[in-house]
Amino acid sequence: MFVKFLIVFHLVVTGTCFLLDGTPSNGGQTQTNNQFLTLAEFLQEKKTLQLETESLRHDLDKTISLLTKQLKQKFDLLDHKVEENSKKNDTYLDYVPMDMYLALEQKFNQLQNANSVLTGENNMMKNELRLLQNVIGNLINRKNSRSPTVREHQAATGNRNITKCCSD
Repeated sequence: MFVKFLIVFHLVVTGTCFLLDGTPSNGGQTQTNNQFLTLAEFLQEKKTLQLETESLRHDLDKTISLLTKQLKQKFDLLDHKVEENSKKNDTYLDYVPMDMYLALEQKFNQLQNANSVLTGENNMMKNELRLLQNVIGNLINRKNSRSPTVREHQAATGNRNITKCCSD
């Protein structure tokens, strides 16, 4: 087993090249005139690819960082605009000074009291009107029962004004 290891190790150390496929490629690899690629060329190409990959990763990180910052700025601006619009949508009562609000409330209470007083007076007048109508009706009934009819009285006196005020 040790012998096999030495043979493979000797081949790797002394044979410092790889066999390439028969098609030449132009994709960033160094082209050689023969079909073999040396270990140094392979390692150099691998190192170049690693550096390019690292550069691409670095550029990608920068781009993502920049996009993240821009998105954050846009979201902050959007939040600010939403706050402004929500303030505009608040009711007007939030902006009415307290003394104006209290004055309006006092005026409202005064109007309610005046309305109550006027409603009471109106009810009293309706009751007085009914009472007067009843008294007038009673007076007319009593007069009709004691004295001659209004027409008879008109005919006797020749006065037509009584008809206007006392007729049914």
